[in-house]
Amino acid sequence: MHFTEGKMKKTIISIFLFCGIIMPALAGCSKKELKKQEKIHIEEASRIIVPVEKDGAFYFINCRGEKVFDDAFYEYAGEFSEGLALVRTDGRYGYINEKGEWAIMPVFEDAGSFHSGYAVVGKDRKYGFIDTHGNIVVEPVYEAAGNFADNGLAMIKADGKYGFISTDGKEVIPSKYLAATAFSKEGYSCIRTKKGYGMMDASGREVVPCKYDSIEMYAKNGLALVSEKGLYGYVNQKGEEVIKPKFENAASFADNGLAAVCRFTRWGYIDETGKFVIKNKYKSVWEFSNGLAVIMKNSKYGYIDSKGDVVIEPEYVSASAFNENGLAAVQTEKGFTLIDRREEQILSPSYSAIESFNAYGYAVVRKDGRYGIINANGKEVVAPEYQAIGGFSKK
Repeated sequence: MHFTEGKMKKTIISIFLFCGIIMPALAGCSKKELKKQEKIHIEEASRIIVPVEKDGAFYFINCRGEKVFDDAFYEYAGEFSEGLALVRTDGRYGYINEKGEWAIMPVFEDAGSFHSGYAVVGKDRKYGFIDTHGNIVVEPVYEAAGNFADNGLAMIKADGKYGFISTDGKEVIPSKYLAATAFSKEGYSCIRTKKGYGMMDASGREVVPCKYDSIEMYAKNGLALVSEKGLYGYVNQKGEEVIKPKFENAASFADNGLAAVCRFTRWGYIDETGKFVIKNKYKSVWEFSNGLAVIMKNSKYGYIDSKGDVVIEPEYVSASAFNENGLAAVQTEKGFTLIDRREEQILSPSYSAIESFNAYGYAVVRKDGRYGIINANGKEVVAPEYQAIGGFSKK
């Protein structure tokens, strides 16, 4: 996520942003401390399936660029989830399996991908749920609905308010909130009442009182970002303010235990006690990812490590976070390219955009207004010829 001094997916459920801070990132650290280049992981291209759009039609290809299901074209196609992919034909939604066969016939006016064995479906602008056999398990009676979380609860909207139901359709938490997010893996939901934003657990108990102007989900260290009267701070899972709201802007804590915060119009990083470990001297930063963070200096972007040392000097027009394979997409005056932690270019700068690499070792690229795919070695595996490319999945 990117922070500054100032701030092909089909969706059928309401989305609420709680303190969604967007800031720019780039910085550096001493090259002598750079880690050994990570071993690049790339899944076999024939096993990675992705929906694409070309000439107004959707279909599926693998990462060799080969069409997967012969003569199968759709009005819309989504990525595979739990072995099924959402597709639309003749204005209706259904699901195909990994052989391209109909698993659930296209009979729904609206629908979403499967999560935890269930999918949201719509009829007459009302929403309910089906199982992987296409059976309706919760009738479409709600104004909005979200996916079932790991704790078996799904957000629903009834009479303009939000609550949660179980997989049998029973209302577990009454619909009384002005806004609510899906439960996290740890079992928390951000909520909003007339008094403000807070947090609750799966029993419906408020663990953070609804009094804040904004709130974000707990980070890995158990601290949640909140704001009050224009200032940002952090609360723990007991709802206690462990770092009082005093920052002009802030981000959630990263996995390395550091959070980007803005004080006196400049960004730096604090630890879990609220102490600056990297001085607030930057006009723009990113949160840490895989040990490095992007910072901006003199309108150029580079990278720093968790000690604040510059690893890669700010010399790029733009930059993104390093991924698990140790690669980052950066923009030079000639275009976008990939660099490793030694700042060696993996490919020549020929693209107008490079998206983040996924867990399979592939990334979408754009050139001349069309989209293609490269692997983590910088090899173009699918030529940029598509109007859109969707999410990746493994067979």
